[in-house]
Amino acid sequence: MQNEDLVAPEFLSPSSINTFRQCPLKFKYSKIDGLRDPSGQEAILGNFVHDILEELYSLAPDQRTMEEAKFLARKHWESKWRAEIMNIIRSEKELNRFRWAAWWCVENIWVLENPSEVILSGIEKFVKGNIGGVKIHGFIDRYSVNNGVSKVGDYKTGKTPKEGDLDDKFFQLIVYSQLLPTIGVKAEENLVELLYLKDGVRFTRSLNYGEINKTIEIIQSTKNEIDEKCRTGNFEPKRSILCNWCGFKRICPAWK
Repeated sequence: MQNEDLVAPEFLSPSSINTFRQCPLKFKYSKIDGLRDPSGQEAILGNFVHDILEELYSLAPDQRTMEEAKFLARKHWESKWRAEIMNIIRSEKELNRFRWAAWWCVENIWVLENPSEVILSGIEKFVKGNIGGVKIHGFIDRYSVNNGVSKVGDYKTGKTPKEGDLDDKFFQLIVYSQLLPTIGVKAEENLVELLYLKDGVRFTRSLNYGEINKTIEIIQSTKNEIDEKCRTGNFEPKRSILCNWCGFKRICPAWK
């Protein structure tokens, strides 16, 4: 059955591709129907930490101190994130626990590196382009280019995965590495890295053609599936443990 009302987004992003692969109906709700997926506690914590680190690394290297990070944490907490998290938790005890969890993530950046010695080429950089005939856009947390080697990095505030479960986590960064030429970056070697701040663990991978081609195939096949589902109108729900954190659970037919 044809459904002329459903129009696929012009641009996909690594996160929207992952959303579709996790649950096609959640993708439809958020990316086609335009419904807002309320941020959960984990997402708010991640955004809070990202804001602190984005501003910290925007400073001159000699200003990237622990004291400055504490100042930025207080500033962002009072200006935005306290009010945001109070939509979910309200007790002072829980607020303090949340705030400390965020700070430990920020503090652990010093376990991974000395911020005053890090040279970055871009922070929170918006990129967009064409990969395998599919329009892609998104924001890179951080990237650097040194001696012909590019490195795209991403901060993670969740649980550190096992080595064997990293392919899906690296997907986003592989996509972004392929968009670097659109902002004038040319590199002979591409590295991607995940910085798990909760535990102070870093995973780095040098990309090969096999991984890049696999990523392109995933992008193309996902785009084809989305277009087909827009034609039929059949975006089925996919139940999993991730449903526990989904803001659309209350309207999802799989949970009625």
